Amino acid sequence: MRVHLRLITVLLACAAAFPGAHAAWPEKAVRIVVTAPPGGTIDFLARAIAPGLGRELGQNVVIDNKGGASGILGADHVAKSPADGYTVLLTDGAALAINASVRADLPFTMMKDLLPVSLVATTPSMLSAHPSVAASSVRELAELARRDPKSASYAHPGVGTPHHLVGLLFAKSAGIRLEHIPYKGGGPMTADVVGGQVPLLITGTLATMPHVRAGRLKALAIGSRQRNPLMPDVPTFVEAGYPDVESEVFFSLFVPAGVPPDVAPALARALARTLADPEVRRKLEEQALVVVGSSADELRAHFARESKRWGDLIRAERIVLE
Repeated sequence: MRVHLRLITVLLACAAAFPGAHAAWPEKAVRIVVTAPPGGTIDFLARAIAPGLGRELGQNVVIDNKGGASGILGADHVAKSPADGYTVLLTDGAALAINASVRADLPFTMMKDLLPVSLVATTPSMLSAHPSVAASSVRELAELARRDPKSASYAHPGVGTPHHLVGLLFAKSAGIRLEHIPYKGGGPMTADVVGGQVPLLITGTLATMPHVRAGRLKALAIGSRQRNPLMPDVPTFVEAGYPDVESEVFFSLFVPAGVPPDVAPALARALARTLADPEVRRKLEEQALVVVGSSADELRAHFARESKRWGDLIRAERIVLE
């Protein structure tokens, strides 16, 4: 009896010394904070993976939409949440990488206040044109822009977004100038290009696909390094001769720094098994999402590369973020 009491005393002391080590995570529902309102691509992604994550973790996974300020509001909320593993961030990593590289006023510090878990999926930017534009490739578009710069202005969903920046990157690589026209809503932006008020559009592939398939727009190039399976006839900028022009939104999972050491690896394993489910993959691929998955170190390295790449461009072009 004395041995058992001594053992219990030792175990209780260990539990006090290592908070959370005595409990198997998760013991209750896990909340995924999504850095966008309901209805967009990232919200779809969250709702597509939540049931599988729930099954793998043995608990409910609930979605909490906290959009605003290019993902900053939601990320800040998670960074300041209890580090217990029950609040998880699903974010547009590209937007956060851009902001983290050039903003001095962020209310949190990436990779210090937020711990990377895994890349989840990517989706490329797409450059498309109104059918009246006299170019059927980016090479022809570059020639057109040299002759008539006003004929090659492009609409995009906001200053400092990857879609805005890939237009600048293309113009720089091609030695041309492109006038850019920022919009605050995807609907008005797309309507103006479909209606012929603006000749070019750079936005996500998913938003563009229906109009391309209906003949209302023509796709010129996508920003991924490989062609997208849903648009196999659309070349990449790399294929078109612009090897430095690449733009993909990458959706990623983070948790607050300081979570128990078993949480992030367990979450990453659950995500990997969820993404391996053929039905989940099919749903994501139908939305022009390329399933990735990664280690925490791979996400950290990818985030650092994107931060530097876009930050260098923003500073070189003296862009003031909105």
